[in-house]
Amino acid sequence: MMMALHIWSMAHGVASLFSRGDAARRKLPMSPEELLEAEVLIYLRGLGFPTDRRPPAKGTEPPPVPPEASSGSGVPPGGPWGKPK
Repeated sequence: MMMALHIWSMAHGVASLFSRGDAARRKLPMSPEELLEAEVLIYLRGLGFPTDRRPPAKGTEPPPVPPEASSGSGVPPGGPWGKPK
């Protein structure tokens, strides 16, 4: 619920920036869609979610996971927020 509210508030802010009809309105160098997408990607990256949509280069391997961090599934235990309690 908290993430949904955060993203809603970002969308509301972008809409407010682009819908101003008064003298304070400024020309922005990007579209509302591009600004919102950049905001959401930065937000998700800050939470630890992978945001790179490019496929890995051919011949490259993912970085090795240290044995103590491996849970058998290739994902470190606890995700981006640390070890589980």
